[in-house]
Amino acid sequence: MPFLRELHITNMQNLTYIASGAMSNLIALHEVYISHNPRLITIHHDTFSSRRNNEESEEWPPIMKVSVMCHILKYGPVYVLNILFFICHGLFC
Repeated sequence: MPFLRELHITNMQNLTYIASGAMSNLIALHEVYISHNPRLITIHHDTFSSRRNNEESEEWPPIMKVSVMCHILKYGPVYVLNILFFICHGLFC
C-alpha cells in the first residue's frame, strides 16, 4: 500500500501489540490515528521505519499528524512520547 496517506487503527478488541516494521511499507503515510484498542499495550518504536538493503540508517514515512488515545500502553506516557518522537523524527512535532 505505497500510496496510503491516512491510517486508522480503531476499535480492534484483540489487538495487543504493533510489531517492529509492521507498517514499514506505508511510505506515503501522513496521518496515523490509533484509538480505542483496549488491549493494546505495545507499539514498537520501529513500527513505521524500514531499512533498505541492510543500510545503517532508517527510512521513515512523512508522518505529520499522530493521534494515540485510550490505551494501556506498557511503559506509559513516556514510552508514547518516545514513539511519537521516532515517528515524527523531529519534522513537525
